[in-house]
Amino acid sequence: MPSLTNLPNRLLPSEHTTALLIDLRRAKQECLSLEGSKAGLQSRLAEQEANIGQLKANLLRTTLAKQSLEGEKKELLRKLEEGQGEQARDDEARRSSLSSVHYTEELAVARDAIANLRVSFSEADPNQHILDTLEQCVSVIVEKLGEQSKPGSRAATVETNTAPSPTTTKVVYFTPRSVTPFMSSLPRAVGQVTLRDFKQLFDRPGFFRYHFKTMDKEFGMVKEEIADDDQLLPGVEGKIVVWVEEE
Repeated sequence: MPSLTNLPNRLLPSEHTTALLIDLRRAKQECLSLEGSKAGLQSRLAEQEANIGQLKANLLRTTLAKQSLEGEKKELLRKLEEGQGEQARDDEARRSSLSSVHYTEELAVARDAIANLRVSFSEADPNQHILDTLEQCVSVIVEKLGEQSKPGSRAATVETNTAPSPTTTKVVYFTPRSVTPFMSSLPRAVGQVTLRDFKQLFDRPGFFRYHFKTMDKEFGMVKEEIADDDQLLPGVEGKIVVWVEEE
């Protein structure tokens, strides 16, 4: 029988067993490491799925809020257009009960109130423009009421649904800081009003972008952005509707 010392390339039984144990321990450690990596990956995957679920929920809420705002905006436009006839009838009722002297007194009171409000704002404050528009509207309304209330006046006998003069264009504009739109008029017919004309009417400090309501043959009713001061503004149903956005 050959001696074990004569077999240098073979392992003794005890050495072979030790090597197997070492390999088993190494394999076990690798399995534990893989299990830890697997658990970490599963935890990160669950966290990412939770984040994705939260993002979807936020997107859904944002979409619903946007749809709600669009609905409110359409409702405001509808009420604005439908309420013009009611406003005209209300004005007619007031004209029949007030005299020219009373109109003058009411105008003076309104101007005094507006003057008191001006003191609360600086000259560069955008609210000054709102007060300018308010004072102008009050003056125009009082003047028209006084003329139409005179006996024998032609304006007093005109029906409330009479179409506006073609040489005057109503302008309805929305701003980010106002829930309800503003309405004014320009002494030009639709198709003759330029962006420069509207800027003179708007007249607020700052930089703005202007989007105008118009009808497209392919897409229907859309908002058209206009930046050229000399470009003519589109009109819909005899008036100009514009959304003003701050840059």
